[in-house]
Amino acid sequence: MPPPRLRVTSSALKRCHQCQFQPQPARLFTTSTHRRAVGPESPRFLDIPQPPQTTARPTKRIRGFLPPPRNIFPDGAKGKLDTVALAARTPKSRTRAQPRGEEVGRIAWKHRMAERRRRNLQEGYTELHRRAQKTVQDHFQRSNKIQAKNRALASASERQDEKLTNVTVPRALIEILLKKGLPERTRGGSARKYQQKMEAKADQRRDQLHTLYLLARSFITDKSELSAAVEEAFGTETHPKVSRTMFDEQGVPHETQQLLKVERAKDRAQRRIKRIAEALTGGKIPMKIEQRLDKKEMMLDPDTHLMSKYSPGSG
Repeated sequence: MPPPRLRVTSSALKRCHQCQFQPQPARLFTTSTHRRAVGPESPRFLDIPQPPQTTARPTKRIRGFLPPPRNIFPDGAKGKLDTVALAARTPKSRTRAQPRGEEVGRIAWKHRMAERRRRNLQEGYTELHRRAQKTVQDHFQRSNKIQAKNRALASASERQDEKLTNVTVPRALIEILLKKGLPERTRGGSARKYQQKMEAKADQRRDQLHTLYLLARSFITDKSELSAAVEEAFGTETHPKVSRTMFDEQGVPHETQQLLKVERAKDRAQRRIKRIAEALTGGKIPMKIEQRLDKKEMMLDPDTHLMSKYSPGSG
């Protein structure tokens, strides 16, 4: 004997979809509390009030966008719809022959399609013109609104709360910040400073030119001088100059004690004589002339060598 079929009552069919997922109590007694209907491991164990609308309706994303309309209107039209050009683009047929025979349906269909193309062209042209006018109007309205807002903010008076909370600023500082108390620049002072600057530049250029003229004595200008300089530096093919190390050519490097020692009186005197000679001649003294001055100074005082003049024991 087969098992009896389950009988579905009308009350079970009327149960809402949300109630089907509610956990049923383990023991259905009259004295059972509502808290015992769900276990402590269930998220519904704590009775949390729910708002009338649990979730917000999501905004529907509109995919795609309308491209900017092509500028099909000439610049000389000034935003007006050229009805004459539109009528010339969509002319109506002047004479229509009466179809006969088997081509009656096909010819009628072609006439309907031609009329539809004319209507679509007129509607599209008009709609594009309307969109272009609306775009320009919206742009001007938005621009005027922003400009009016900026003018209102710029010309608005200071608010009461700002007056009460602002830091006290002296009137003299306010005038300086507003460029009311600053002294006016005179053209005479600017011209005088400019003239002094240009004179300083001219003196510097003249000094550099004179120094270049003095140093031009040792410039190499032809092949013979170049050959002589090469032979002096490297020797000839028969008697070449060969140095074992760089110290043989440039000498022993200075020691730290020599670099840190106090400048001697002789060095100060030599530098002073060099400056005097440069001031008298009006240019830099080359290295060879400087060496000659040192030799002359040695000849003037060969015994004491200028150190006796500046030594602590000298009178």
